[in-house]
Amino acid sequence: MSADNGIYILKTIGPEYRVRHLQAVDNICWDQNNKCESSDFDVMIVNAREMWYGSEVFLDEDTAWKYARKLQKEVGYTEYGVSVIHVDRSFAVNNCVVEVCNPVKGFSSFKEAYDYLMLEDEDCLDKSWLSFNLSSGESITLEKIEIDGKFYLTVENTN
Repeated sequence: MSADNGIYILKTIGPEYRVRHLQAVDNICWDQNNKCESSDFDVMIVNAREMWYGSEVFLDEDTAWKYARKLQKEVGYTEYGVSVIHVDRSFAVNNCVVEVCNPVKGFSSFKEAYDYLMLEDEDCLDKSWLSFNLSSGESITLEKIEIDGKFYLTVENTN
């Protein structure tokens, strides 16, 4: 049985580097909408945001490699060692910093998070993102991210 794991350095536009010990990293290419593998960077960045969520950001490659080698020693055996995955997209959504809404509260469903924000239009609940206007006049985009079986919302102010 294979470990199917490695230490992966994600390189995104900036450049920015994030390092994480992962298994089944090929899931970065899985297109949830079409239920197939994809080499589309737009598909890959959505998955990368989930897979490297919360990872420290390094602004130079040498520092990322140093951290990756340190992590490799801590983890011990990995089937694939240390590798770089390049996704030619910004990790941030529309060049805005992605923040988790209320990070200590993990919503059990997107609808629960949706209800938490007291939205009225339920037609969009099957989507992974929502754009809407608040009563304050702000335009907001929410993106659904699942981490360890809990759904979180990233919030982008689009004004």
